[in-house]
Amino acid sequence: MSTGLQGIGDWRLHEVIGEGARATVYRAQSAHGGETAPEMAVKVLRRELCVDAAAVSDFEDRARHGALLTSSWIVTQRGLERAEEQPYGVWDLVQGASLADLAGGKKRVTLTPGEVSAILEDALAALADAQSCTPPMAHGRLDAGAILVDGVGQCRLMGFGEPGDGREDLHQLAAVLQPLSDGGDPELDAWFDALLQPATGYTAASALEDLPRRSDGTDREALGVRAERVRKRLRRRRRKAKTDSASAGGSGKAAVRDPEDARAALDQARWVALFCVLMLLAGVLIELLLSGR
Repeated sequence: MSTGLQGIGDWRLHEVIGEGARATVYRAQSAHGGETAPEMAVKVLRRELCVDAAAVSDFEDRARHGALLTSSWIVTQRGLERAEEQPYGVWDLVQGASLADLAGGKKRVTLTPGEVSAILEDALAALADAQSCTPPMAHGRLDAGAILVDGVGQCRLMGFGEPGDGREDLHQLAAVLQPLSDGGDPELDAWFDALLQPATGYTAASALEDLPRRSDGTDREALGVRAERVRKRLRRRRRKAKTDSASAGGSGKAAVRDPEDARAALDQARWVALFCVLMLLAGVLIELLLSGR
């Protein structure tokens, strides 16, 4: 896991929240905004790929294409920059977990038909919005890591980046989600099978129209609870890795305080102060009761 990069351009980088073969995604804040600055997601091309002109061009082209999209189901991109010839992009931060993280534990994870339907509804809506642009846009590399689930169970796609008809996106979406389905819904399984046919005539909009709707508020709530639980578990793991790395380095430099850690420490201090006040009031009340006897 990458832990070494602390900042890039005008951004302070906190822990790693996603890694791929070509780039690393960090939770980040503006270096000029202090601890109250909004948190964003900063995706950085790996340093070793920055000498590869084709890799740099691909990263920047996909980011420029993705910046053209505006949709409630697509993570909004806010900028594309370079720092010392290392390109990076800035996106809104989704407080949750990727589908890859949700399914990436030691035990095999299965989702209920309602949870699968909820993810499909949002993902297909994102693909349909991308297809309605001029020119039509495709994701092109849709995998479980590109599907993000927040704490209320809403799903958004990240990483769009090429003009195209998006038909391969539909195959990739079905290939990701069908193995996670618990297989308890024959109608949903038949829909997956139709979507995976090589000669399918589906578009994202028609696939969404034909999707067997199984989700309700309860399914989305359960999906959000899963995502929040995984987010917290991964955060604890990444914080430990960061602490271990800093201890091993022994640099002696003062660490930049993580704003989420600062908020947790402040909340803890408030609870301690409240407990002390309550104990003091309880003591006064007992004294008054005893003196009134």
